This record gives sequence, C-alpha cells and structure tokens, in this order.
Amino acid sequence: MVSFCDMKLKLKTDLPVVIVWGRPDSPRRALCAICHGPLPEVPLMLWKEDGSGASFCDGCIERHFEFG
Repeated sequence: MVSFCDMKLKLKTDLPVVIVWGRPDSPRRALCAICHGPLPEVPLMLWKEDGSGASFCDGCIERHFEFG
C-alpha cells in the first residue's frame, strides 16, 4: 500500500511557474492550473493550507514537477 502523505513534490526548475489557485469556496476548475489545458479523468490535485486548490494535467506534471 502506498501512502501519499509520505511523498515529496517539488518543482523541477527554478524558473517561475504561474499556478492559478482556486478559492476554497469555489467549484473545482476544469482546466490545468498551469497551461489551462484539459484535465485527465483523475488529475493531480494540490491544496494549500488556506484551502485553495489547483489541478494539473499530465503534461504539466511531467514538465514541472518531480516526485521523491
């Protein structure tokens, strides 16, 4: 069994990446928070401590994020 709480996620590059975070009381966006392209059926979703959320397409995950 995999525990996702133990996963580390970081940006692959020091280049600025603009992430559009949705407000905590807003419905989930239907577009990627970076490229604004369509999302896969089960997108990567992240939340900040204030409840703001963002969803990412597979292409942006591959280009911008590193799992450790």
